[in-house]
Amino acid sequence: MKHIVVIGLALALLACNTTEQKQPTSSEDIVKIEGEAQGTTYHISYIGDADADSTKHDIDSILVDVDNSLSTWVPTSLISEINQLDTSTITFDDHFNYFSEVFKYSREVYQLTDGAFDPTIGPLSNAWGFGFKNRENMTPEKVDSLLNFVGFSYDKIRLTRTMEESAQSPERMLSKADAGIQLDFNAIAQGYSVDILGRYLKELGVKAFMIELGGEVLTFGTKTDGDNWKIGIDEPKENATDREMNAILALSNVAVATSGNYRKFYEIDGVKYAHTLNPATGYPVKHGLLSATVITDACWKADAMATAFMVMGPELAISFIEQEKDPTMAVYLIYHEGSDELKTYQSPSMKEFMIKSEKQS
Repeated sequence: MKHIVVIGLALALLACNTTEQKQPTSSEDIVKIEGEAQGTTYHISYIGDADADSTKHDIDSILVDVDNSLSTWVPTSLISEINQLDTSTITFDDHFNYFSEVFKYSREVYQLTDGAFDPTIGPLSNAWGFGFKNRENMTPEKVDSLLNFVGFSYDKIRLTRTMEESAQSPERMLSKADAGIQLDFNAIAQGYSVDILGRYLKELGVKAFMIELGGEVLTFGTKTDGDNWKIGIDEPKENATDREMNAILALSNVAVATSGNYRKFYEIDGVKYAHTLNPATGYPVKHGLLSATVITDACWKADAMATAFMVMGPELAISFIEQEKDPTMAVYLIYHEGSDELKTYQSPSMKEFMIKSEKQS
């Protein structure tokens, strides 16, 4: 669940049902492209001579190609077809290399977070009613049975090339310890999509850009006035009718993503069930972390790490951040401890990007 607002585009983010482009009058003008993709909207601002109409056409095509590789919501996508095959060994062509690259990145975050980020959680998400299926009767026995299919370790699932002598071959082989294991890259694919769009704009030779897709953001360079791109972090409020900023960031040459539970959950008999599931237990998380914002050098990593922190909860997330000491990653957490009062935590490196915070603790 993404909760980031691009300052200056707030109205477009809240109500954008059309697509429009602003043609540049000079190479120093900010060109804006907006559209719909992946069940959400995107907003792109860039500085350069690239024609807005042809650039938008190419961007829409790229996003369709990504969906056709990685979206579990597209029945004919590569990942959907792989998940539907009842076999432990699957050979397929990965023409764009999107599937293979996201698989590799997912493994990296899975290992870094000791399994807090796990792309095999999909069958559990569907069973709990947070995927594309209706909620099932979730008994302890049902959870335990689905946990047999969860785990992204090498001994449970592995992706290899089938022709090692040809590095350019698109043919891959996916080997699973159990045919029932399925993949779901939804917690990383949108951030990865933003990175792919960033690669494309850099190939066009644009001087600077800000890409936002469903709340995932990638920035490059600065605006025409030399200022960094400004990004707002939502105040985590359930059923809020107006958006209120908890903090504002100024970014350049970095990516940012926010994940949270306060808008996507359901309630049964007074008990709230968050959409974030713990891969170790198979149950929705129960802790006070409301949102996690991650700034780092790639949007796929910001996306996946924000999800991992939502699995960990505030105590484990803070411990991880302080022990990891990753200079490329800044983190901002909003949480509560046994009360409705919000608390915040920011890693030391977040101060570089924070220009306004209303709720410091």
